[in-house]
Amino acid sequence: MPVSNYSVEINKTVDEVWNVLTDTIYHPEKCIVNVYSNSIIEDTEKFVVRKIATEFTYKERIEMDYDNRILKFVLLNHPIFRGFTYYKIIKSEQDKVILNVTLDWQIKTDNYKNFSEDLFHKFIKNSAKNIKELAEI
Repeated sequence: MPVSNYSVEINKTVDEVWNVLTDTIYHPEKCIVNVYSNSIIEDTEKFVVRKIATEFTYKERIEMDYDNRILKFVLLNHPIFRGFTYYKIIKSEQDKVILNVTLDWQIKTDNYKNFSEDLFHKFIKNSAKNIKELAEI
């Protein structure tokens, strides 16, 4: 699957958006539907490994770059996909806060080759909009 990108302007400070985004590491149900469980396996200053159960149970390593306001969610053992989702918060030249989201997932099995590019783009767009809504509450 090709890489999907989406950007959204958020009417909050960089720090406020960062706090919302990092909170989703520990509370994914705030932005992912049908989260049945979430357990933290390893929690360090640079990354978190969690086991999450939705329709599938899988592990992710979330790499945190505090200085550059970047989170990278790397799929470790998803049954269908491999790849990562990348969130970066930037401040534009016009002092607007922008959340850039990149989804780079590949399908691991032929059983699911019918997933469309549009589905991936909708997923990433909804993810960015959910973070925006959480931040602007």
